[in-house]
Amino acid sequence: MATEPAICVTVVWSPGARQVHEEKLRLPAGTTVLQAIDVLQVSGLAKPDAKLCSSALAMGIWGSKVNADQVLQDGDRLELYRPLK
Repeated sequence: MATEPAICVTVVWSPGARQVHEEKLRLPAGTTVLQAIDVLQVSGLAKPDAKLCSSALAMGIWGSKVNADQVLQDGDRLELYRPLK
């Protein structure tokens, strides 16, 4: 039985000032940014009050802006940026 190729990505977000959360995820190859955010929320790794709704966030990979449909690559650092006040 063949196993599906997997990638490892790090997801980083800041729910508030001086708060940074980082989670490492093992995901199937071909996973998009939006799917990774969904996995993070469904898995319980992000608390429900983390407000990781992709429509309200800017997203980047290693500091470069990306869209929700961007396919992740092994070793990517997905950064979720909350709106600045």
